[in-house]
Amino acid sequence: GEAKTQKPIWVTYERKRSLGKGMSCAVYAALNKETKQMVAIKELRKYDSRNGNLDKDQKHMYETEVDILKCIASDENKHCIELIHYQEEAKKYYIVTKLCEGGELFDRVKDMCNFTERAASNLAKQMLEALDYLH
Repeated sequence: GEAKTQKPIWVTYERKRSLGKGMSCAVYAALNKETKQMVAIKELRKYDSRNGNLDKDQKHMYETEVDILKCIASDENKHCIELIHYQEEAKKYYIVTKLCEGGELFDRVKDMCNFTERAASNLAKQMLEALDYLH
């Protein structure tokens, strides 16, 4: 069959806000213009900013992350991130996942005035269910 031409990522999605930036990538909350679904989009650079050459480490990181996300994709476990889409463009790699709005676990625990045994038990249960699913 003929290869399907993908639209540029920012034609399909509207960038809403930055969720974080690293040395070689940025993560954005974005809206799917058609479905109105909010997602997270990780944007990774393809080229080394120092010399302009294709960054083979970045390509490997992108491919590895996509492979891992494909392996854990399942309707069975709600505690693991869901891969929605991924694509490569001329200057960037993109990974689109379900948007997790809960924030950083450490910050949530730190901000709780009263971290009860019940809350700790529930949190441990969710993490162990995800870990059990992954193994």
